[in-house]
This record gives sequence, structure tokens and C-alpha cells, in this order.
Amino acid sequence: MELNKLTAHELRGLLDKGDISNIDIFNSVLGAVEKKDKALNAIVHFDREKVIERSKASKGLPIFIKDNICVKDEMTTCSSKILNGFRPPYDATVIKKLLKEDFVLMGKTNMDEFA
Repeated sequence: MELNKLTAHELRGLLDKGDISNIDIFNSVLGAVEKKDKALNAIVHFDREKVIERSKASKGLPIFIKDNICVKDEMTTCSSKILNGFRPPYDATVIKKLLKEDFVLMGKTNMDEFA
């Protein structure tokens, strides 16, 4: 079963039944990222070690977010050279809500400059 091709609802159901673990999901997603992103250039920020650390501390689903959403102390550039190196001092409201629901942030996705 290719976990990275299932919907969030399907994954949640398998997790709740105990058929899979969140580590299984993370490994599947990490494998897909490492295999396909060189050709796609879809991921602009991805810290493998941080993702592994987060996955061990959570039972939630992995999620990538666009590079225009602020995550405290993580690079947020809006795909613009002007913001290169910017690390916001706060989490956006949507990030606070996602973390409260136990989602695990895996990284940031590419986009047109300033969305």
C-alpha cells in the first residue's frame, strides 16, 4: 500500500484502527519527497532531522505548507529573494490551529513570488 497516495481521511482511519503508525506515514512521505522533488522542485524548505524528531513526538498526520505562512523561527521567504533569511518571531494562526490538532509540519512548498 502506498501511504503517500491515500487521503488524510483514509490515513486517519488506518491510524485509528492501529493498522499503521505515524512513523509508517512519515517514512512513506519522506521517501516520496526524496525520490520526486529533484524533478519537481516543489519543496523549498525541508529539514529531515527536524521532521523525524517531530514525528516521534506526535501521532498526527504530516503536512506541508506554502512558503508564505509564518512558522516561528523557520525560514519564510514567500519565494522571494527579498525575504531570504527571514525567520518570523511568531506562528501564523493557521499554524497554531494545525499544531493544536496534532498535525506535524514537514516543510514548506514552493510558490510564485509573494503568492
